[in-house]
Parts: sequence; structure tokens; C-alpha cells
Amino acid sequence: MKSPLTKLLARAPAFADQIVTQPFRFENSFSRERSSGFALIELLVVMAIIAILAAILLPALEAAKLRGQRARSLSNQHQL
Repeated sequence: MKSPLTKLLARAPAFADQIVTQPFRFENSFSRERSSGFALIELLVVMAIIAILAAILLPALEAAKLRGQRARSLSNQHQL
């Protein structure tokens, strides 16, 4: 029993090379040229990176603020 591809190739020998050698391309909305704007996933990734950096930096800034307040308080005590 012949396969459907073999039957198709037998009926159209002129196009046989193109059918066998050219890969199938599935065209969808993602394969079109993109505009210069950002995609939603790119914006979400940037927002996540900013949130991670803020979570890392805010405790360090709070500790520096407390050290500054202690130094000012100690300086005020020495002036009394």
C-alpha cells in the first residue's frame, strides 16, 4: 500500500523536489515583524527585576538611616 505522500509525488513529479526539500513553515502572529514597542512579558520582566533590586536595597538603606540617626543623637548628647 502506498503512502499518501508517495501518491502525491507520483501525481506531481514537477513539484516533488519542492515538497520533499522545503520545510513546512507555520505562520502565526508571533512570526511577523514586531513593532518597536515592548511586549507585555518584557515589561513584566523589567518590573520583576526592579522589585528584586528594591527588596535588596531597602533594608540596607534603612540600616544606613538608623546609623545616621544614632550618630546625630550621639553628637547632640556630646553638645549638652
